[in-house]
Amino acid sequence: APPRPALEALARRIAANPAYALAQDNNHPVSEAAGLLCCGLVLGDPAMVATGARRFESAILRLVAEDGAFA
Repeated sequence: APPRPALEALARRIAANPAYALAQDNNHPVSEAAGLLCCGLVLGDPAMVATGARRFESAILRLVAEDGAFA
């Protein structure tokens, strides 16, 4: 597993720039939200987990069709 300081730095960068991911309108909102969710789980940070999960769900609902096709 990556060292804790590396995960903390990664999580801070992801959390600080949601507009960048959303502006890409591709896989970025999904992968960055998943990254934040995973960092939160590994770091034991419930607030980070909740933010990552909320962003992940929002991205999936917006970018993945009912039949599973990606935007």
